[in-house]
Amino acid sequence: MAVLLAYLDGRGDLSFQVDPVNEADYYLISKIGCPDLTGLVPSDAQEVPLPEVVASFRAQTGNQDVTLGVSQSPQVMESFYRLPSVPRFQPLMLSGFRRKEKPDRTEQFSALTLRIPDCPRIITFRGTDDTIIAWKEDFQMAVMDSVPAQQDALCYLRWAMNAYEGDFILCGHSKGGNLAIYASSMLPLELQDRILAVYNFDG
Repeated sequence: MAVLLAYLDGRGDLSFQVDPVNEADYYLISKIGCPDLTGLVPSDAQEVPLPEVVASFRAQTGNQDVTLGVSQSPQVMESFYRLPSVPRFQPLMLSGFRRKEKPDRTEQFSALTLRIPDCPRIITFRGTDDTIIAWKEDFQMAVMDSVPAQQDALCYLRWAMNAYEGDFILCGHSKGGNLAIYASSMLPLELQDRILAVYNFDG
């Protein structure tokens, strides 16, 4: 993450029109949905600007430092707070935030849709959090054909393809990368044509 924060310092002044989206951008984008954005980003297709979301998050948390537990680097939140001040990321629009935690089903899931002007929409799936539910679900991946979060990811992707026009990029880190691969591979072939790329960061 430290390298990516340095990337923001060195390249953050370049718009996506000048310097197209690259893998470093997709990784940073995949982390935007790590904090709980319930109530700050609509769960439907209505969009809100990234700077507004981060400002609302800060107001909601009383400007206190928020941690995501030991499973996430502290620099994930540092990048979340910094992105709205970086010209490259200021135009991002956020929508479709969904989050689930259901102990009775061993289910932990979170997803977010982002739009960069003049680019395909990006769907990012969150990785494992610090809950016992999430880790149990991870272990179940080794012995089950599919786990609830994978089914959630497929349902989310189908919803997004119905709610938005155009093509998509999928990305995620850790379990989020696994969810991106699973959802894209389980779609019917005619819908897979709308997926331009999948970025699986250590998933």
